[in-house]
Amino acid sequence: MTTRHRRAVLAEVRERLSAGQPVWLVSTSLIEAGVDISFPRVFRAPGCFTT
Repeated sequence: MTTRHRRAVLAEVRERLSAGQPVWLVSTSLIEAGVDISFPRVFRAPGCFTT
């Protein structure tokens, strides 16, 4: 994602959350490192799988 695209997506996510609309966001661990967004419910999977 380019910076412009990331900002546009995050702006839409914030708008939907503030309007009480459902939001499903699938992301990498990067979202946790640099973006401050609070979700009412979070499902998390380990970042590294071993076999």
